[in-house]
Amino acid sequence: MVTKLISPSGLRLMGAVEKWNREHGFGFIVVPRTDEHVYVHARDLTFDEKLMGLGLTVEFTALDPNQRAMKVGKPDERRAGRVTLTEKPLTVELTTYVLMVNDGYGLLHEPAGVWGKNIFFTRFTAPNVSRDQAVRAWVIDGPKGRRAVKIESVS
Repeated sequence: MVTKLISPSGLRLMGAVEKWNREHGFGFIVVPRTDEHVYVHARDLTFDEKLMGLGLTVEFTALDPNQRAMKVGKPDERRAGRVTLTEKPLTVELTTYVLMVNDGYGLLHEPAGVWGKNIFFTRFTAPNVSRDQAVRAWVIDGPKGRRAVKIESVS
């Protein structure tokens, strides 16, 4: 049986923005030490929403779903409150290439050459990449391995 790690409510946590929908003003932050995805809404940002984007390192307060005055997202979904920018980056930038792409996810080559330890990414992070394409990735380390939170094509 696998136990999912959940960060306690009320703690200030650091995470990297993995998904952000600028049009609707919401997205998800991934917490590297737990691989937990936390819902974030633009009204919880303490900085200009225009600065929000993939790979950005932020600090936030973990809220229980029932602590919200206005319910948004899934009923049991963890939410972020009082989201601030932080100077300490969680991500490591590297240049690599795409090994595999499926409908919902893909894998990047691990430049360190660790066999079987490739870098996971979701298609939301990189919707237009293809196999063997050179990319620049912003990567975090989590309990399940490395995960790309932002990917750009290399010209």
